[in-house]
Amino acid sequence: MLTGDVILRFCNLSDEETTVTVSQPEIFTYDLLEKDRLQKEENEIVLGKHEIRTIGWRG
Repeated sequence: MLTGDVILRFCNLSDEETTVTVSQPEIFTYDLLEKDRLQKEENEIVLGKHEIRTIGWRG
């Protein structure tokens, strides 16, 4: 594990740049990746429900 503080910069969904300082970058980076993965899954679920509704309305 890296030691010391690491400054991470990333853009959120509204394209605002965010700068944070963390002492355990691997854990923080993993959390960001996990959050992104979960958000993609949530979007797919919502899209799936929307598609089901659309198909239902056509029928």
